[in-house]
Amino acid sequence: MKNKVNPGLKGTFWVHALIAGVFGLIFLFIPEQYGEWAAWDMSDAAYRLIGAFVVALAVSSVLAALAEEWIEVRIKVGLELVWTALAIVVMIWALLTDQVSSTGWLFVAIFTIFFVVFGYYGLVERREEAELQLAVE
Repeated sequence: MKNKVNPGLKGTFWVHALIAGVFGLIFLFIPEQYGEWAAWDMSDAAYRLIGAFVVALAVSSVLAALAEEWIEVRIKVGLELVWTALAIVVMIWALLTDQVSSTGWLFVAIFTIFFVVFGYYGLVERREEAELQLAVE
């Protein structure tokens, strides 16, 4: 028996690909313009590097959405959980120390939503994986 990827998790990957793709491309190609709109100094080249990373996350979400089995996407789910958890901590710290504008709360909200959703589906899939393992034994 194979543990198929939950349709809700596949949907989450598609939504993530869209949101990460948009923000990744903005940070990669036009961070200064976004920074002007958000009252956030994004002149540092590191924002373009973050954009490149986020585009890569978006592409990996497309690939994960196309996968059929949990084993093909479980590392991706783990990566997203670590990334979103650390991003939440870093962004809250940056907000509390006035290093970024209040638009940073949007990112806290987005990261928190994805952390919860990926965490939920990760637990569901791992439970199903364990049940399949018991059924085989």
